[in-house]
Amino acid sequence: MTRKVLRERCLTAVVLGLLALAVAALPTQAEEAGAWTLESALKQLDKSSKDFRTAVADVELAVIDGAGTEPGTASGKVYFSRDGSSRFDLTAPDAKTLLCTGSDLYVYEPAKAIVERFPVNKYAERLEPYTSLGFSLTGKALSRDYLVGLLGEATVDGQKTLHLELTPKSDEVRAKVSKIQIWIEQRSWMPIQQTVFHTDAAQSVTVKYLNASRNVPVDDKTFKPKWPKGTKTVKR
Repeated sequence: MTRKVLRERCLTAVVLGLLALAVAALPTQAEEAGAWTLESALKQLDKSSKDFRTAVADVELAVIDGAGTEPGTASGKVYFSRDGSSRFDLTAPDAKTLLCTGSDLYVYEPAKAIVERFPVNKYAERLEPYTSLGFSLTGKALSRDYLVGLLGEATVDGQKTLHLELTPKSDEVRAKVSKIQIWIEQRSWMPIQQTVFHTDAAQSVTVKYLNASRNVPVDDKTFKPKWPKGTKTVKR
């Protein structure tokens, strides 16, 4: 597996012990209601990705169990770069940083002064279901790894979206994740919500992006694995 593919498959979030990781955004005029097809939607993703450099957004994550309750939530800010690097700075309920550099995923807990390092190639099968979360994937990449379905238009938090459903092609991945759903805001062409449905745990993980901005200045140091002095690194 090449480094480029590993970057595409980089996980960008861990929610309550679950390793969790995209649609590039270029403002476009939405097609008229009912005019979207799966082919035109995937082509628009490819077109939009050509201009993508960075993205920054507030993020809310929630785990929903089989009974429909939320056993856990988290919130903070997320950063993405064109090369596949990403960083989640979670602030609630506890401070935690999740950094993916393309070759490694780092989980830093300041309260414990510990950072865990997960090699992406070692955990590739586990990370793959989350490749569709974020802002840096194309329609071609989605079609390569998933059976993609267009579920139509939907209104999410007052915003008109296109609703896509992804079914993993890999039997190994499908044994862990049955499907992934993505809601793409039609005015800005940015993802505003994504849900991963776990096969064996009877639960789902939902990621909401709020106040998202594309191609804004982001310091390169944001994606460097630099931690405070005295932090212990644990390799997994």
